[in-house]
Amino acid sequence: MGGENSETPADVHQPVRDSEGRDWLVRTTLAIDELMAEPESKLGRMAALWFGARQQLGGVPDRRFIDPVSFARLRLVGSVHIIDVSAEDPQDYRIKVHGTIVTQLRQRDLTGTRIGDMPNRLHAKYLAIDYRTVKESGEPLYQRIEASYNFSQRDYRRLILPVASAGSIDTLVVTVQSRETETVRGKPF
Repeated sequence: MGGENSETPADVHQPVRDSEGRDWLVRTTLAIDELMAEPESKLGRMAALWFGARQQLGGVPDRRFIDPVSFARLRLVGSVHIIDVSAEDPQDYRIKVHGTIVTQLRQRDLTGTRIGDMPNRLHAKYLAIDYRTVKESGEPLYQRIEASYNFSQRDYRRLILPVASAGSIDTLVVTVQSRETETVRGKPF
């Protein structure tokens, strides 16, 4: 897909704004090495699980990686989203599971929602770019997201991990960590 979604994750370090100039977004790509140095963090635990599976399998982990028991043991449940990226057009990627902690915070469950139908167009545009990048590269993407949507400020870190089925990446596991999600759990950011 070209045109409006031709940017890559590294392209946006200055705020981008929606057409009304009200909502804004800054995406900063972070080094996975930094994350791997944080084994006690939620994102560090998920990264270690994924990289361990990749090493064991010799490539992108398959759907066995999506194991609710492992996620629960590592205290990741509620912060994990499962994204179906089997569609050709990133706007047609679909949220199969929307993490319950994020649902609780945002008071909106996006399970079943197409990326193209997300309530905020700016957010949807850049999700499509980042999800497509991970699907095509087969490599994880670790980012800091700073944004304001509908006058609500957000600042969180996001880890997007590819998962394969029959040798083709068709699923992403997205884990988020913010002060808000950790406050819900009573733990520091």
